[in-house]
Amino acid sequence: MTMHLPDEGSITLRTFESAAYVHVEAQSAYWPMMEDPDSFFLPFDQAGAESGLPFARRMLGMMGGALGLEERDGEMLISLTLPKKRERLG
Repeated sequence: MTMHLPDEGSITLRTFESAAYVHVEAQSAYWPMMEDPDSFFLPFDQAGAESGLPFARRMLGMMGGALGLEERDGEMLISLTLPKKRERLG
């Protein structure tokens, strides 16, 4: 993945785990702030249902994970949560 930031820009990556999940967070002041982060996950645009953040969030949810966007400490935070183990269905 390629990212372009101003020379003084930075992205903070944080990984951690809980008993059942692995978590990845990326935080930066240089990503555009938004009034309503959940609007990024609203119904699909003309690109179709098989692309973009709505699709990614839905697929992660089906795997028992989550994808989130929020403002934290005046910066944009992207979070990804994945289950360590998925129970097999009957």
